Amino acid sequence: LLLLLTPARFRLLLLLALLVGSSASRLILHQLYPETRYWALLPVQGEYLVWGCFAGFFDITQKTKPIPVGKCLIAGLLLNTLATVDQFGLIGRPNTSGLCQTMHGIGFALIVLSLWRLPEGWLMRLLTLAPLVYLGKISYGLYIFHNFCYGADVWLGEALPWLRVVPGPVLVFAIVVSMAILSWHLFEGPINRLKDYVPYRRASRSASPPLDPVPAVVASSSGGHA
Repeated sequence: LLLLLTPARFRLLLLLALLVGSSASRLILHQLYPETRYWALLPVQGEYLVWGCFAGFFDITQKTKPIPVGKCLIAGLLLNTLATVDQFGLIGRPNTSGLCQTMHGIGFALIVLSLWRLPEGWLMRLLTLAPLVYLGKISYGLYIFHNFCYGADVWLGEALPWLRVVPGPVLVFAIVVSMAILSWHLFEGPINRLKDYVPYRRASRSASPPLDPVPAVVASSSGGHA
């Protein structure tokens, strides 16, 4: 809403300010509360939204020009892979306040931008399969609930020992998807359908453009004179 209310010429500066503010809040909270889930707070998570806005801004300014979709997609996947590796401590320190989140933000923005501009082909056909389209429909729930499901496989395995044979990431993924499905059908979907009661109406356009009064005035003033 703040972005929409900002004049167009200042929006890029606003995005830069929000990006700096999000990074600063992440660094400060990491120093003050390193053992908490500070990374789930909106000022910190907002960095993902800002990078998405940058991608949208680039798409709008380049809408008539082709972009290197393949290179953007590969770059986004590589950045997310590197950030995930660093986050889990395979390189560097685990769960640091370094470049992990920034790399994820840029990587996700590049992936979404490349998929938005994706041409027809085998990848387009793959990504439009019904199961993947359904996951896209409930993606907001996936985003919301995944932060709350870290470690769910541990306590669920203790409560139901027969689930211990299921790999932890698979179990957590199933929990997140189940919660997102319930959220969509019981909460998000009904709210989304409220728009049916307020139909969108396009502004009516006149059948023909208004007549220019200048030629008529000139013609009437000249009368039949040569």
